[in-house]
Amino acid sequence: MHSPHLSELLLLNTVNGQIDSFGASTFGERPITGASSFLEWLASSGEAPTEASGFVPRRVFGRYLGFVFDTLERATGPNLHLRYVPREVVDIRRSGGEELVLDDGGTVKADVVILCTGHGVDAIRGGSSFNTMGGRLAPYPVDALADDVAPRAVVGLEGLGLVAVDVVAALTEGRGGRYVPAQRGGLTYMPSGMEPTIHLFSRGGLPFCCRPASSLERPGGYRPVVCTSRRIAKRRADTPDGRLDFERDVLPLLFEEMKVIFRERSNHLSVATLDPKDLFYGLRYQAADTADAYRSMFLSDLRHDVGESLKGEAASPYKAALECFRLLRDAIRAAVEFGGLTPASHEIFRRRIAPRINQVAVGPPAIRGAQLIALVEAGIARLDLGPAPRITSVGRGVWQAASTRFRTPSSVRLDAVVQGFLNGEKSVRSSRLFQALKASGRARTATSSQDGTVLADLDISEDHALVDARGRVQTGIRVLGMPCEGMTYFNHYLPSPGSRSRAFRTIENILDSVVGQRRHVHES
Repeated sequence: MHSPHLSELLLLNTVNGQIDSFGASTFGERPITGASSFLEWLASSGEAPTEASGFVPRRVFGRYLGFVFDTLERATGPNLHLRYVPREVVDIRRSGGEELVLDDGGTVKADVVILCTGHGVDAIRGGSSFNTMGGRLAPYPVDALADDVAPRAVVGLEGLGLVAVDVVAALTEGRGGRYVPAQRGGLTYMPSGMEPTIHLFSRGGLPFCCRPASSLERPGGYRPVVCTSRRIAKRRADTPDGRLDFERDVLPLLFEEMKVIFRERSNHLSVATLDPKDLFYGLRYQAADTADAYRSMFLSDLRHDVGESLKGEAASPYKAALECFRLLRDAIRAAVEFGGLTPASHEIFRRRIAPRINQVAVGPPAIRGAQLIALVEAGIARLDLGPAPRITSVGRGVWQAASTRFRTPSSVRLDAVVQGFLNGEKSVRSSRLFQALKASGRARTATSSQDGTVLADLDISEDHALVDARGRVQTGIRVLGMPCEGMTYFNHYLPSPGSRSRAFRTIENILDSVVGQRRHVHES
């Protein structure tokens, strides 16, 4: 996801000034020798523009991660030996501790294993054509789409989030197209003639929201007025089994908190009111019963969002309110993690609520919104299918797509369909390691004790230890990041001291537990 060799078209969606992969300041400690925040590193390395509010290519961040690794390696003391083994781990066996089995047949002994596998190798390997679910094309690596999608082909792109934005960039700018300023404002797209026609669609059909050009500084963090931990705990206590219904018990509190932020930031400003429920669910779109009406509403909302994003969070009550989902991420985690929702609500949260929160609070830079508007106006990107179209395979790599929400149906034959999103569960299902652990009974799928509903593809304890097929906690194997999605919430972010420090704190807790565990073994 952040390889130094990625295309420069693939941008971060976090501003430069909010990234720091060194965790010392999270714990009030002095930084290690040579440590630099991303912004400081940009300034010293000359890699890219160094504005705190800028968005740089992801490959630049990949080079920063290399710098972080090198800095940490140089800082190791005499009591720490770092050994780099560039092989894939395909199994972990019990053998007087833990024994990692490598893809070349070799083994590595360990007392404790901490798995930080990210999205997984296969989930982003991509390659040619039919390697994702149902014959759809994989989104990554985007360079592979040059072979899989012919010039002037008709393509369906399933998704309206960050991954879809990457695919659109690869199929347009990546094929020689360019954007120029439009006389009326915004952008005009100048095609190269090598682009496909891209039919964009998703289950909800709502446009993404762009990241604000600048963020508010909130020393000490944001203190909620309505959506407080005490109020969520009270609602949990009022349920028969301690499980919440997110849409009934939590989402209304978030909506009210958005209104509080909106009113606070609207002071002395003449702005329209905010309807969080309509914004989140897109209730107005129910009236869009033709392709033209849907397209008009989509573009109007996206233009408004781009304009507000360019103002920055401080000058836009609308953007400040949307940040509520990011500011209260820990409150959401407290509500949903480790089986905190009813089985039915957990499924709705996983499939509908969490993806929409990502669209609202984890969108691309504003430039990407402006570019999508220009592509629709140029006829390169199309919105003819509306929300939740019916996609039917009519042959290898050939599809028929038809709208399902319009009074006058719209349909189109597609030469290919690209999956414009990543499944969190792909990090487990596509992993040889996790599948081997399940086959041997050392790992299991997390299910609800109520009705067997699948909660996550991997069961872990609250201290991130792997749970085996018999429900036993295995303290010798700890898991972090994307494989935990479902048991924990929102693992795909760039950790940074302050508002995104959870990864640092989780690792600290695991290491404290591991050190204590090893001390107990040696003392006994």
